Amino acid sequence: MRFAHLYGALFGWRVQSGPFRGLRYIDESICSTLAPKILGTYERELVPWIEALLREPFDLVINVGAAEGYYAVGFAQRGRAPVLAFEAEAAGRELIAKLAARNGVSKRMEIAGSCNPAALNARLTTANRPFVVMDVEGYEATLLDLATVPALRHAVILVELHEGAEPVAGILEARFRASHDIIESRARPRIWSDLPWCVRLAGRAAPARFMAAMDEHRPIGMRWWLLHPHPEP
Repeated sequence: MRFAHLYGALFGWRVQSGPFRGLRYIDESICSTLAPKILGTYERELVPWIEALLREPFDLVINVGAAEGYYAVGFAQRGRAPVLAFEAEAAGRELIAKLAARNGVSKRMEIAGSCNPAALNARLTTANRPFVVMDVEGYEATLLDLATVPALRHAVILVELHEGAEPVAGILEARFRASHDIIESRARPRIWSDLPWCVRLAGRAAPARFMAAMDEHRPIGMRWWLLHPHPEP
């Protein structure tokens, strides 16, 4: 948090790089570290995917496990589709509302509590081309199931995989290999050039501190999957 406030003093609370550059951020986050988000290096591995997804003609974006709203508000600001943010934590929902208001997108967003298969399916059926971005700490094996959420058949899905007691990757691959193309990205260490150029200039006097600020405290090699539905026959 001390780095985040130093950064705020230097640059203001605006995301400095990445797909949501210019987003007016807040000084609090939940379930993940704040500094990488305001630096714009958060989940740097996914930036090419996010940029491509922002150009797709989705008619609904659903963010499950939205935390304080980095993706939900980012897509509401840069994308064209309305956004539904599911977040179980009340504190997170309050922060999403604050972040949305700060960026003038409150009217394009809906904020809901916990998500379950029935709720997810009900909302997906209202869209012709939905996009789902999901980070739910292992609950993805419950939510991403075509048997209970058949409307996922038509959805583009970006999911962070949490391998724990269940072999999540194997479960999801078996469920979706017939209906979706699956591509993978893996977490990698951050390097100096990941920082936006203006921050690199400011950080030359204390490079270790700025490098540490990009640390997301996730295991190297952790995986994300992007699933695109096959065309209907």
